[in-house]
Amino acid sequence: MSLTVDQLAAELWAHVGSDAEAFTEAWRQAHYAAQAVAEVGKSWGEPREDDAHSALLFDPEDETWCSPAADRHGGVRARLDLGAGVITIDRDEPGEGAWIDPTGRTLETLRHWVRSTAERLTDAPADQDAQPAPGLPEHELGEGGRFWFDDAGALSQLETLYTFAADLLARTAEAVHARTADGEDELMIRLWPLHFDGATLAVLSRVAGGNMIKTIGGGLTPPDETEGSGYFYVSAWRKDGESSEAPTLSPMPHGRWEMRGGGSAMAVLPISEIAQLDDASDQSERIAAFVAAAFNTCEEMLGHG
Repeated sequence: MSLTVDQLAAELWAHVGSDAEAFTEAWRQAHYAAQAVAEVGKSWGEPREDDAHSALLFDPEDETWCSPAADRHGGVRARLDLGAGVITIDRDEPGEGAWIDPTGRTLETLRHWVRSTAERLTDAPADQDAQPAPGLPEHELGEGGRFWFDDAGALSQLETLYTFAADLLARTAEAVHARTADGEDELMIRLWPLHFDGATLAVLSRVAGGNMIKTIGGGLTPPDETEGSGYFYVSAWRKDGESSEAPTLSPMPHGRWEMRGGGSAMAVLPISEIAQLDDASDQSERIAAFVAAAFNTCEEMLGHG
């Protein structure tokens, strides 16, 4: 049974912040482990121009992040179980699958295991070459180091954080879709291997040919140069690159605005800001208030508010 948002918050915020270093380390290792899981979609998935075949999809039934199924090859997919810190591969037929614990193994070993196991289950060579994600954060795993998932509490926190984000972002983006002209667009929560951001995209409008011209993206991303504790974000995009400056619009109840290239703005809510709160209800309400306000302001920026 899925947890409620308040239950998810209570499970997460009771722990996060108690050992930020361990939490960040688990986050980095999971980021690298996702590179191996993405091999199935990259190699056997139907190629897409936006590279979505490389991204992982949230499966609410078992709360794992899985590659797109290789439908032409028996529905084979790889999964990242954040809470357990393991990688699994399964297919549509019951009883067929395998799993591996990354601990003590290199990223290249995991990639080889995923490719060879997927090839055995699909009974077919890869349809195309898998290109590694460029510019991953610096870490010894990128230099041939071995995984050492040794903090079950940090992994549990990470799983809860991404599950919480997937639930909240899906409900918020669905509300936007319901009141825009392109409300029938497929709404997905994807975990992108490059930045390891669990994100969704609400399409506000398209041109006659189908190309997007106005969108709002929201997600959760690991520590980077924008925010060292990791953060929730919401940003507006339009094809012409023009947008109103955030300070002239509705102020944010929490978090801050980051101005980006081309005059666009991104709302940022640091994990460290949330972890300072003691009450789980206050924490979940702050995230929800931030996401709702940021989506609303981005709609105003794009002329849909």
